Amino acid sequence: MTFNTIKYDNLPGFSKLFLDFINDHKFFDDRFPNNKKLYDDKSFLDKISQSNTKRDLIVETILNTMRDIDLNPTQIENLNLLKSSKTLTVVTGQQVGFLGGPLYTLIKGLSAVALSNKLKNYHKDFSFVPIFWIEDNDHDNLESSQITFFDKDYNPIIYNCDEHPDKSDRRTVSSRFFDSYIDDVINNICIKLSEINTNENFFNLLKQIYIPSKNWSYAFVELMNHLIGSTGILFISASKLQKTGIFVEFVQKELENLGRSDELIQFANSQIEKNGYHIQAKTNKINLFYHKDDYRYKIEPINKETENFRINNEIHNEKELLAKLSKDNAAFSPNVLLRPVFQDFVLPTIAYVAGPSEIGYCSQLKEVYEYFNVTMPAFIPRHSITFVDRKISRFLEKNQLNPEFFFSKKEILMNFIKEKFTDKNTELIFNQSIVEIRKIFENLKTYAKSIEPTLEATVDSAAHKTKEMIETIEKKIKSAELKKYDFLMKKYIETNLFLYPFETFQERIYSPINFILTIEKEDLIENILNMFQNDPVKHFIIYL
Repeated sequence: MTFNTIKYDNLPGFSKLFLDFINDHKFFDDRFPNNKKLYDDKSFLDKISQSNTKRDLIVETILNTMRDIDLNPTQIENLNLLKSSKTLTVVTGQQVGFLGGPLYTLIKGLSAVALSNKLKNYHKDFSFVPIFWIEDNDHDNLESSQITFFDKDYNPIIYNCDEHPDKSDRRTVSSRFFDSYIDDVINNICIKLSEINTNENFFNLLKQIYIPSKNWSYAFVELMNHLIGSTGILFISASKLQKTGIFVEFVQKELENLGRSDELIQFANSQIEKNGYHIQAKTNKINLFYHKDDYRYKIEPINKETENFRINNEIHNEKELLAKLSKDNAAFSPNVLLRPVFQDFVLPTIAYVAGPSEIGYCSQLKEVYEYFNVTMPAFIPRHSITFVDRKISRFLEKNQLNPEFFFSKKEILMNFIKEKFTDKNTELIFNQSIVEIRKIFENLKTYAKSIEPTLEATVDSAAHKTKEMIETIEKKIKSAELKKYDFLMKKYIETNLFLYPFETFQERIYSPINFILTIEKEDLIENILNMFQNDPVKHFIIYL
């Protein structure tokens, strides 16, 4: 295993806020007040461990989330540790994704495990358990149902587990089940991936997990557990926690104090904007969703003056919303800005492993944590990684190129290739040759005419044939150049599609399954985990 690292500052696609956060800008000491306490302040750990009284419910919900899985010894040990007040959790999370979702989902899980292992070495008096929070209350069915693979030629191919995907579908992902269409989809994926690696055992596993009548969330948990369950990570479902009614007090506080969380977030936003940063997530007067019959709806204010709200074209006031909560204590769930607070109310979270966008919107939440009387955990960025397989690695080495060279817009790359491999001298050389040959034959013709006038035609004929021969040579040289150019263009495009598909990093596009089958190294997951444990999350990693 070898890997290189690149400073985030030298890469495209990362916000100024995230770059300053990574580089320890002092502004974030205020926005994330507990980040620097993670290793040095035992009282911070004590406060979180002692304040959590919901440990039995946590264990029960994890078992319910993982009910189709035989837990391994490490997972069983971690589950038992969660019952102790001296156990803290390192949490990460993501919405459900078909076939594991984008690669960064797997990376987040391994980043949480790596941080958990690291904390064990620092704090011998505590236990640390990595938890993956499954945000299956989400209703982005289109995003959850589709995934991108690359084929043997690195062409991106999008597959969808839903025959009729609809972005406007507001059903929660937790309520979705596969139908018979999934059989054809999985078969097609396995056929395409078998061109890369004929791993029949892995293909059979996919065919066992992704079957008609299987719940999308359970399939996601099964696959993720197969990939990283050996690390001891545990999975917990947001939808299952919601159904226990555990969020009811927080929901009631949000509904009885209309606009208060919104005001606090607006205050935070003003501080963030004052320091030159972009606001990641939009706040609302009520930062909740309403659930009914497996559908999730926004709660939208009619206008700023009234306290009436629209839910799926119906108008409700504050009392009516509270009545809905009284009737069903699981009728509401947090939106993106309240989700971290609700999550850390349930779990004894000492650290949350977040992606760049999450760092952005979590920087808006310090005052909201204080308002709900929940201790804000440390927020640690997940790792970022780009894989390079053997074929691409050989091409890069042969042409003395670095992977980061391909982290640019396709137009820029194409212009570079055109400039590098189009020989501007070819046409110039042949034009000069024709001019020189013309001069030679003009001199010959003048001399020949002086000896014998009838030789003029002979010289003209020879000049014409010589010109044709030069033009033939030019065509052959240009044809050879074009073949070379086309071959190199193909190789550059292949490399670009692999390393930077759709002009973004491969971890944001491709399924982790692609890399399990493509990267020809044993113990890939273990190698990544070891790499993460030795890296301080300050650099972008290139895995070679």
